[in-house]
Amino acid sequence: ALAALYLLGAFGLGLPLTRWLAPGDRSPHALALGLGLAAMLSITHLLGVFGLLSNRIAALVPIAMGVAFVARSLPWLLAAARSSSRPSLLWLAVAPAVGVLLAAACSPPGWLWSSEFGGYDTLVYHLQLPREWHAMGRVWPVDHNVYSYLPSYVEAAFAHLASIAGVPRESFVTADGELLIACKLLHAGITLGAGWSAAAALRSVLGDDADSPAARALAGGLVIATPWAVVTGSMAYNEMAVVLLLFSAVHAAAATE
Repeated sequence: ALAALYLLGAFGLGLPLTRWLAPGDRSPHALALGLGLAAMLSITHLLGVFGLLSNRIAALVPIAMGVAFVARSLPWLLAAARSSSRPSLLWLAVAPAVGVLLAAACSPPGWLWSSEFGGYDTLVYHLQLPREWHAMGRVWPVDHNVYSYLPSYVEAAFAHLASIAGVPRESFVTADGELLIACKLLHAGITLGAGWSAAAALRSVLGDDADSPAARALAGGLVIATPWAVVTGSMAYNEMAVVLLLFSAVHAAAATE
């Protein structure tokens, strides 16, 4: 629920941006997710840098704004969905990869994927920094971890999840592990969004004349079902956010030529 709420809020923030930037786009839902995620991650990072992310009310404000935009835009969203062509059945071929992705995301961090050395990066970087930032009440570099000097937008989002969940500062690992799983599911959701964005970007680049539901399904399915995407996407990493935002940038550039 925490991961879904963050992504829903991001999607909502992207709706007015999409209607302003590309009002006639035929895949506005996917573009809204990309633009909204960029906006939400930026807001999350700014709140963290200024020490406001530790305030639960402040942390909930951008989420609530996004959800409100979704509720207000429901008629437009439904109209856009009705006017869109029927998805290709080729999407069903991605179901096994999606199942593995989500099942792995629900496992304890570091338990799966020996190729990732027991989730070393997850435990000493991607989740360790949000834990320390949550305890500090601020997203800021720490002297003992060189990775903390990177922008770390997605890692800040993990700290954002802790804030909206009301987790005490002295604890980042809840008794049932819900917060850790939410961080992994947030990245898994971004992975699915990356596939959706790839399909929408292809549609935007090809235009109406060469548009094909099967081609879009193939493009999106290849992104989701690539083993690298399944492995990294199921962990509390940040790679798939780069992929989603890349395809969203291509989509936006082609849609606004």
